[in-house]
Amino acid sequence: MNDAFDPGGVESYARTRYRKADQRFVHRRERRILQRILCRMEGRGLVLDVPCGYGRFSGLLLEQGFRVVGCDLSHSMVTKTLTLNPPGEVRLRGVVGDAVRGLPFQGASFLGVICVRLFHHLHDTGDWEAALRELARLSRDFVIVSYYRRNALHAAQRRIRRWLKPSQAFIRMVSRAKFLESVDNAGMEVVCETPLLMGLHAQRFVLLRGVRTGR
Repeated sequence: MNDAFDPGGVESYARTRYRKADQRFVHRRERRILQRILCRMEGRGLVLDVPCGYGRFSGLLLEQGFRVVGCDLSHSMVTKTLTLNPPGEVRLRGVVGDAVRGLPFQGASFLGVICVRLFHHLHDTGDWEAALRELARLSRDFVIVSYYRRNALHAAQRRIRRWLKPSQAFIRMVSRAKFLESVDNAGMEVVCETPLLMGLHAQRFVLLRGVRTGR
């Protein structure tokens, strides 16, 4: 499996990814939304954070009292995440893996799963639905995902940014109907949905639970 980051690249990414004022605002807003959802959860078991990146949300999970497995395609990212373990404790472990192609865990291995900032990078519907099914397979209770809901204003902003800076990545936005169809196909249902910035930003945080197990 190719690793797009070396250790130095991870350190640089972690320092610069949310350095600008608008990026810092988004980062704080994402953390607040996720924290509010996590506070609703009963119990503090083992949670999977996939993709974990450099541990931006793994650290929050630890703060909330969960034990965590951080999983990412990048070995260097996983290694960086493991530095968040509290001194003298091992509450965070790491695994290299791909949520689309399947992860090396038995079903219902985790109390819950969080998956933030993955789905808007999946441009193939089959990959999108495979990842949702895999998250549902691994969770005994909750799944928290973010996705980009179709938003004309945000889409126009992205087009302008790509015109000004052609290296800007293309992100996938989907209708809520399409999202709900994929969630249903994965055997889950929406408990609550929170926009990052109502009307201005396409990203939505969604709490899901399984329907076929009666949870």
